[in-house]
Amino acid sequence: MSSNLKIKKQKNIIIISLIIIIGLFVSLAIIKHNHNYQKLNPSDMILFYGDTCPHCQAVAKYIKDNHVKNNLKFKELEVYHNQHNSALLTQYAERCGLDTSEGIGIPLFWTGQKCLVGENEVISFFREH
Repeated sequence: MSSNLKIKKQKNIIIISLIIIIGLFVSLAIIKHNHNYQKLNPSDMILFYGDTCPHCQAVAKYIKDNHVKNNLKFKELEVYHNQHNSALLTQYAERCGLDTSEGIGIPLFWTGQKCLVGENEVISFFREH
């Protein structure tokens, strides 16, 4: 009897172990899929702006007048009064290889792949999309 119990326990341990391993693989596959999907998600686009920046105000006017947000989904992050957003701006600028030693020009638009800096570059991007 005790050998039958041992065999049953071993089978149960093997089955439970297999379920755990399969669960881990499925979880990792889901995480990887979600991570890749997020890279392609248009909501990853970000417009960094300052609330008193005249070039940023021109971009904001263009966005409003041309209903840009009907076609493109992006976050708008104010950097003059928000230290967290300012730190994010620096991270994105460095990611793009921009020289941040003397400040970072705004508006800066992160397309999901590259940085566009300045009123003209940002508005040109919006015109094309």
